[in-house]
Amino acid sequence: MSNHLHFTLTGSEYTIKECFNQIHYYLSRYFDKTGRRGILKKLECKYRAIMTLPEARNVVVYNNRNGFIVHPEFSPFSYPWGANSFYFSPMAMKYYEKCKRPFTVRERRSILHSHLADVVDNVMALDGFAAPPSFCALALGEGLFRDASHYFNMISRSIEGQKDIAKTIGESIFYTDDELYRIISASCKERFGQSSPSLIPGEAKIEMAKVLRFDYNASDKQICRMLRISPSVLAQTIIPKKK
Repeated sequence: MSNHLHFTLTGSEYTIKECFNQIHYYLSRYFDKTGRRGILKKLECKYRAIMTLPEARNVVVYNNRNGFIVHPEFSPFSYPWGANSFYFSPMAMKYYEKCKRPFTVRERRSILHSHLADVVDNVMALDGFAAPPSFCALALGEGLFRDASHYFNMISRSIEGQKDIAKTIGESIFYTDDELYRIISASCKERFGQSSPSLIPGEAKIEMAKVLRFDYNASDKQICRMLRISPSVLAQTIIPKKK
């Protein structure tokens, strides 16, 4: 992400706060050295406890698909700055084992602008990135799911769980047209007996437009496409225009 980070961590509250402090320190060093001093003034740590197995699954899925939502040039399985491409992927793990290498001291200092990481020797480099298998508990994450099929189904279709997490942490999450269409079709079928959003009555379309806007953060163009209404009709409703 360009302005925030997602982590799924295990440990005491003190350890997690110290982890954030270290991340903040190294990022501050980087931005100070590159002429962007003070850019992290508003960076703060927001954390929440994970209490149940379903919630743990949803959080892992949320984090692993988050980058793909913001960067549509990637799939959830090709986004290079997260762990998802290694989940339930023996071929990716073989590539990691074959091509990984330790970061040199010079590389660490160049990246972090600090000597404090000179003794860190367990983070491996892979294609110029810090390789997730060297610092993420992949086996523990995979063990939260019944099998690879269960994980794939959740990361492909678990939209409601993603919406609930986004609301809890105060984040705006975006959905593809295909995801929104599945959601709105099911809702139209349940509420109006019609699975095609474009065929429901006018008042029903306004109701569903509000659902798309306020529950799923849909853009004006997405709402118009889903419900087959014109921008002028949308502008005449009580729905605030999305910038």
